[in-house]
Amino acid sequence: MLINNNKQTMTENEILQALTDLKIQVSAYRAENTAQNTVTNAALQGINQRLDKINGSVASHENRIIPLENHLKNTEDLPTKIRQLEDTNLSNKAVKKFMAYMFASGMTLGAAIISLLKLILG
Repeated sequence: MLINNNKQTMTENEILQALTDLKIQVSAYRAENTAQNTVTNAALQGINQRLDKINGSVASHENRIIPLENHLKNTEDLPTKIRQLEDTNLSNKAVKKFMAYMFASGMTLGAAIISLLKLILG
């Protein structure tokens, strides 16, 4: 304290002692602050490492998701294409079946005509 209760000034030794005590307190505060900063920096480095790992995982997932999104876009119109192919396939089957019946009918009719001609002609 610079002035005591009796309103007398401090001696030079008291001032030096007060300054020394203040220096010790400041040094202790600085040491404590340095220790806290060291702990904080270590924790921040751990956080940075985890963030780097997470960012790597995110990039890996993005690399897998983007092709899937593109595949999804490419397959959006597949149901209509499939329906068109099914319709075309059904039409082709119907035409083939009709042509097979017509061929069989034509062969039967031809055989019947030849048989009639043989009967009529002798």
